[in-house]
Amino acid sequence: MCGRFKLDVEVSFLQQYLFEVFAIPQFDGNQYVPRREIRPSDTVLTLIHDSHRYRVGPLKWGFLPSYAKHAKDRPLINAKGETLSQKAPFKKAFKSQRCIVLADSFYEWRETASGKQPMRIWDTQRAVMPLAGLWNTYKDASGSATHTCAIITVAANAVIEPIHARMPLILDAESLHSWLRPPVQDVASLAPLLRSFPAASIHIEPVQL
Repeated sequence: MCGRFKLDVEVSFLQQYLFEVFAIPQFDGNQYVPRREIRPSDTVLTLIHDSHRYRVGPLKWGFLPSYAKHAKDRPLINAKGETLSQKAPFKKAFKSQRCIVLADSFYEWRETASGKQPMRIWDTQRAVMPLAGLWNTYKDASGSATHTCAIITVAANAVIEPIHARMPLILDAESLHSWLRPPVQDVASLAPLLRSFPAASIHIEPVQL
């Protein structure tokens, strides 16, 4: 699973990244607060494609399907990549409501003799690590809307597997645009993207949280 991550880059760097990678000319820095530990139910910075252009903005981390009875129902923070097209909460979003959650690293906990040790995991080749996600807008009985998301997970690569069996779906420079392109009818075409990120550029170090 992915239960904690980090985005702690300078706003000026983020503005440049969004312009160079997604052609977003302006970014409101008030939408972003650098954080060393982002938790479920926090607001996270995400990207979508609205069929015309890329858009960046906040979503609440914790996916609520449209059929949820209450906004306080237990949200889904992760979506298993292998079953996206079968599971009821995610089938529609997989077709047409894909997003990217921006991170620079994520955390897992290693079992040690003295207890659980938090480990920070990141891609040494990039300052920003795009995580594939799904989003949905949930409306309660009064019509109040909550915009939510989940992070997709896949089987861990060889470096991460000793710590945890799952890892977030990290998108490389080529696949991130394919992931966000306008809705597709044949979700089978997305299958090649649902894979573990190569272990060669992944680094892990113990940290204190």
